[in-house]
Amino acid sequence: MTSPRRPHVADPGGTIHLRPHGATILCIIVWALVGLIVGDSLLRAGAASLPALPFALLICALVWAVLWAPRVVLRDEAVEVRNVLVTYLLPFTAIHDVRIGAMLRFDVARPDGSERTITAWNAPTLGKVKGPSAREMREARTVGHRLASASERLLQDQAACRSSVIRARWSRAQERAQDRAQPASAAGPEHSGSAVATQRPNGIVIATLGVLIVLVAWQLVR
Repeated sequence: MTSPRRPHVADPGGTIHLRPHGATILCIIVWALVGLIVGDSLLRAGAASLPALPFALLICALVWAVLWAPRVVLRDEAVEVRNVLVTYLLPFTAIHDVRIGAMLRFDVARPDGSERTITAWNAPTLGKVKGPSAREMREARTVGHRLASASERLLQDQAACRSSVIRARWSRAQERAQDRAQPASAAGPEHSGSAVATQRPNGIVIATLGVLIVLVAWQLVR
């Protein structure tokens, strides 16, 4: 007996922001706790608790910089990978492959024609792949059917992952590009588009953390 197929993730179209649900929940919990602690301190100590405010702000900013701001933004013709300090803009024509596993990785073209791998820091990925249950084992022995192979299970998990919409949209873009390019030159490489991946520093994140770290350091040395 094969394991039941997990549902595929449908593409709703338009711009999609992807980050793990766990990261979003953790951010909300931490911010709520810090807010309660700060509010309680202000009620109890009043203005005397204000010197501790930069520490609370730094904790909130670190959670924001590491778990909230980083995400993958899927657009119609490109993927934006927002990591902690750097954001990558990956046009579909520059992507050679989208790999969904323990991390989400993109094989992309460099300006010099070589290839590099960009890993998304905070994207939905595969959870722990569960093995067959005792019931499945019994039924498999009873009816003589094979259990789903590891590769079949991996494909099912990848199809059910929220990041699978990225690979699906990229694959469709590749098919459209090939249709427009036919008849293609047999001598040219498969990915001969001029688009390449670009990157930029996350100035707002860096500046925010820098200012708060300076404030906290100043409080410590006063």
